[in-house]
Parts: sequence; C-alpha cells; structure tokens
Amino acid sequence: MAKANEPTVIKKYANRRLYNTGTSTYVTLDDLAAMIKAGEDFVVVDARSDDDISHQVLTQIVLELEGRAHRLLPPTVLRQLIALNGDGFEAAVPGFLERALGALMAERQRVRDDVERDLGTSGSAAGIDDHIRRHPDLVARAVSRLLPAAAAGDQAPPRAVERHSEEFDLLRTQIEAMQRRLDRLAPDGDAPPQPS
Repeated sequence: MAKANEPTVIKKYANRRLYNTGTSTYVTLDDLAAMIKAGEDFVVVDARSDDDISHQVLTQIVLELEGRAHRLLPPTVLRQLIALNGDGFEAAVPGFLERALGALMAERQRVRDDVERDLGTSGSAAGIDDHIRRHPDLVARAVSRLLPAAAAGDQAPPRAVERHSEEFDLLRTQIEAMQRRLDRLAPDGDAPPQPS
C-alpha cells in the first residue's frame, strides 16, 4: 500500500498494461476512474523511463468516459479549448477550469448533503445518488447558482450535443490510431512484472 499522504504509483508498460504498485495488481482505466471517485490519489509513471505520464492517462480516462453515454464535454467546449491553445490565453485555462470545477464539486457535495438531510441519515450513498438522478431539478438548481446564464436557457440542449458526437468519435479514432503507432515504436523488451 502507498504510504499515508503519498499517491499510489501506477506503472504503465509498453504493452499499455497498468500495474498498481500499492496492491500489486493489474488495473484498468475503469479501475483508475473508480479510484478517483473514491478519493484515492495516484500518479502514473512510465515503467521504463519513470517519467510522470499521469496527464496522458487521465486524458485517456476522460476520452473513455466521453465515448460512453454521458458526455461532459460537448463539441463547443472542445472547440473552445482548441481555439485557446497557442494564443496566450492557454496559461489561464488550467487555473480557471480548476476553480470552476472546484466550485461545481462543492455545489455537488452541498446538494448531496441537502438530500441526505432530507432523506435522513440512514440514506446510503447509492440511495442519495439515485434520488438525485430521479430529480434532475436538484442538479439544475445547483448549476443555476453557479452559472446564471445556463439557468436562463443559454445552454445547448442535450440533443444538440448528441448530434455532434460523431465529431468526438472521429477524434477518438484518430487518437487511438496515433497510440497504436506510438506502441509500434516502443521497444519490446519492456515487460510488466509478473503477479506473485
């Protein structure tokens, strides 16, 4: 296990396998996403070079999640992020996104706390999440406190996001093709440890 206050080290091998050094087990991107949701901290390092590749792996997790039913990043947001790259404003983007998402996470926790209080302390986390899913008005009210423009109806309807999912699928296909090309360039001698 990782020492207290130290992130768990995940090693990524040339064959794209991920190895959790804290549990001595192989893990998947879904396992890493579950660790994040559980509040576990980890760092991903290249097994051969020891370079920190956490950013790339976290991006890959986002791409996997985006490829499923619920999309967090509509094409408009992706286009805006691309447009900001290289024009001098990109330095402000990480801090802005971190603050905005931090506020959203705090609001999410407040909604969960309110629901738990309303349901009583006997409500399980799954029951609270289910209640929130069944009452999207709770989320809409939380978002309206953060983004008054969204509450006024300035946000794109979900169907508009779904119509543009083909663009994301194309982007994902291109990234996967690049990953396959990179994998072919990696030496074959970099093998992951065998489980004991």
